[in-house]
Amino acid sequence: MPSRKTAVATKQKSKKKKSKLSSRFSWLRLSILFVVMALVAAVGVARLPRTKAAASNITKVVVIFQENHTFDNVLGYMCATETRTEPCDGTTSGSTKVPVSKTNSTGSQAIPLTQATDIVPSVGHDPNSQKTAIDGGKMDGFNKVNGCGPSASPPYACYTQYHPDQVPNLSSLARSYTITDRFFSECTAESAVAHIDLGDAGKGSQLSQGTCSANFSGANPTHFSGNGNQGGCTSKLTAGWVDPASGAKTAQRICVPLQNGSIPDPKIGTVTTPVPWEDNLFSQLSRNNVSWKEYSSLQRWDTCRYFAECIYTQNQAKNIVGTQSILTDAANGTLPTYSLLVPDGDPNPGDINETSQHNGSSMLYGDNWIGQVVSAIQNGPDWQHTAIVITYDDCGCFYDHVAPPASTTWGLRMPTVIVSPWARPNWTDHTPASFASLVHLIDNVAGLSPLNDRAASAYDLSGSFNFAQTPLAKTSLKQNTIPAASATYLKAHPAQNDPSLDSFESGAAH
Repeated sequence: MPSRKTAVATKQKSKKKKSKLSSRFSWLRLSILFVVMALVAAVGVARLPRTKAAASNITKVVVIFQENHTFDNVLGYMCATETRTEPCDGTTSGSTKVPVSKTNSTGSQAIPLTQATDIVPSVGHDPNSQKTAIDGGKMDGFNKVNGCGPSASPPYACYTQYHPDQVPNLSSLARSYTITDRFFSECTAESAVAHIDLGDAGKGSQLSQGTCSANFSGANPTHFSGNGNQGGCTSKLTAGWVDPASGAKTAQRICVPLQNGSIPDPKIGTVTTPVPWEDNLFSQLSRNNVSWKEYSSLQRWDTCRYFAECIYTQNQAKNIVGTQSILTDAANGTLPTYSLLVPDGDPNPGDINETSQHNGSSMLYGDNWIGQVVSAIQNGPDWQHTAIVITYDDCGCFYDHVAPPASTTWGLRMPTVIVSPWARPNWTDHTPASFASLVHLIDNVAGLSPLNDRAASAYDLSGSFNFAQTPLAKTSLKQNTIPAASATYLKAHPAQNDPSLDSFESGAAH
């Protein structure tokens, strides 16, 4: 039997051991607490979740991809005249190119931006027109663009802007949620190539050659106007393409081929093309069993249709459904992980149901459509976990005062509003972004690695969200009657596609 002295010593040893263990566990608990606090802080500053399992706040992304406007044209007046929690960069005056004189040594002069008409003016917006307007970053060449007006004196159709009451739904959403005032188109492209840019994050664009996705010049296909509902790989239309090795420009089918360089046309058989294969977001999502739909009623604006891998293989074409289906899916809570909504419209004369806000259409009619779609989502069961990004595909080409960063292939600023219960209220995100940012955002929400290096290096719009805030309420959006003059005009004039004015087809637009 141990002595009393031995028993006391054993007890003291046991206490010391427990004390050490307790101390270690305390440090472990403290370390875990610090890690948890760091994670909470990260979410609090709106870092989007990198894995699908962690994406409890946002599980669905809806991109509403409208047509042909710049930031100053749509949101510039609001930003310049209204107070905001975080101010946005807009203006009510522009700069025009004028002959150098003794009184104006810069060759530019200021001009007020007048209030725009509901019917969007038809202004050249091909790649050459966009580059003329940008003028090496001076942003003073818009008056030299076809359709803007006499180059010597005002009035200029492209030096105009909409007031909030002309786009009431978009303005209400911009006030309630987040504007991003440094969101640029991926390159100086017209609609067709801009839709390719959205599908592959602009992969293959060359700054040195001034090209866009897969090295297309950025111009719409030849004969795009007048081909009604045609577009993409199934249309057989051709567009300017630049050989990345030689710089030679030729006409190629406006289609990103399969990996073997072929286009498996079911009507005329397989054809080959020098256009390089680029992976696309739709195919990436399909390979990983992530749901998506493209809501479209016009083939010429189907992003999927410009990728042979998307439209011809993996049974992906079934994911292209009519635009009106988004209203049903929103109401039923069946929106996919990624929804791309391209504008509705009928390419026949006398159409007044053009929702695109394209040149020649009613701005208010398109705003009604935006309001209808967002209301359907906000009133549906998916709202609490959805991020809606409303943006535009090209400049139109209307005035904007902010030059795209010189080190990028980017075009002009696009009016962009982010709508979500988790968007920062009445906020402005100033971080430079582009269509590649949308690809990065969608991959984040889907729990996937970025599609390609261009998407990976793009800002993912994370600063537009705050997951620590109380979820924002829905907004009150209304359907408004378009002006009688607009209805009369639309009935009397054919709906306008994008006439290609690229230098390859018909010379520079000046």
